[in-house]
Amino acid sequence: MLPAVRVFLGALGDVYYELFLLVGVNLLWLVGMITIIPAVPATAAVFYLTSQMVKGESIDFGTFFRGFRNYFAQSWLLFAVSQLISLVILANVVFYINMDSELLRLIGILWAYAMVFWLCVQMYTFPLLIEQGSRGIFRVLRNAVLLTLDNLVFTLTLLVILVLFVTLSSVLVIVIPLLLACIVATVQNKAALLLLEKYR
Repeated sequence: MLPAVRVFLGALGDVYYELFLLVGVNLLWLVGMITIIPAVPATAAVFYLTSQMVKGESIDFGTFFRGFRNYFAQSWLLFAVSQLISLVILANVVFYINMDSELLRLIGILWAYAMVFWLCVQMYTFPLLIEQGSRGIFRVLRNAVLLTLDNLVFTLTLLVILVLFVTLSSVLVIVIPLLLACIVATVQNKAALLLLEKYR
């Protein structure tokens, strides 16, 4: 079985054992998303809680609120920098793809590949924020890039699995409000912690 598939299935098992708590946490995350300003810290709180769960630590709603408080500012800074880089890459894709020159369109395709790579990097940013946030946002981003480069096939496979899962969840509407954020965060935390073990 592919390592990425094992990580995904293992994450589903972790979520199952904390099912009722995670449904409540996911609903808190949805409230944060609706009210906008707490949206990013609520996402960081979900990652913090699921990171503790993956490590075998005891979790409760207090874990969520502790993560929300501890990562409020850092999560917004990480989100802002990540979004700025995403916009720069997307602008280059749009600009070069619409050029008349074949060479310039080729550059646009290369920028599109860069966007896919950047999406892969995003899978590790919040897990690394939880693990290494005290070292600064730019170090978190640098380490996420290096982790992706060194584990590109694994990361691409996991990204495809998550995209397929989220797409399926959009059809099975009940999954989205109840568990989706916690499942995605658990998968990404589990993957990041697994890869980090190689370098420890």
